[in-house]
Amino acid sequence: MLSRLARLALKILGWRWEGGLPPDQKLVLIVAPHTSNWDLPVGILFKWALKIDCNYLAKHTVFWPPLSWFFNATGAIPVFRHEHRNVVAQVADMFAERERLWLAIAPAGTRSKTDHWKSGFYYMALEAKVPLLPIILDFDRKVMAFGPLHHMTGQVSQDMDRIRAFFDGSIGHRNELSTPVRLSVEDSDSNLAADAASIEMG
Repeated sequence: MLSRLARLALKILGWRWEGGLPPDQKLVLIVAPHTSNWDLPVGILFKWALKIDCNYLAKHTVFWPPLSWFFNATGAIPVFRHEHRNVVAQVADMFAERERLWLAIAPAGTRSKTDHWKSGFYYMALEAKVPLLPIILDFDRKVMAFGPLHHMTGQVSQDMDRIRAFFDGSIGHRNELSTPVRLSVEDSDSNLAADAASIEMG
């Protein structure tokens, strides 16, 4: 019933989807552009309409009544930033411990415009050794488009070139706030392991 209602709502709003979902049991999903509060309700409608069993990360401090019911119902996973292990390590452990986990991340990390994506998603996929599924949320065409799977190799610029090609031309709800599809480490010779150790979330 929930799936039918969500599909009806998307149809009324003029939204559709392109592409299909892979059979893989473990994935990191990145959704972009992320420019508006409208991204979340549209994303949740697609989650329900397509019966996508996926989770996302949230600070453990938000899991208190009455908000906790919402986060639990929508698939939020609490993470603990104060622990000695960084969030990348926590996520890698989650993938190792579970038979199935699809983890959705908005790599821009904020609805405001910045000059690069946060790199947490990249190191999560790399360390957990799971493929990455890019997803476009295009408000101009009103399309959620599922891209091809990518396996991160540690060659950051080459990996990001493939991801950039997929997101090229996508339009966010407030497109003037769209963040360029690039990572800050692409501008330097930063060591991956050293950079990953400093990552928190996003």
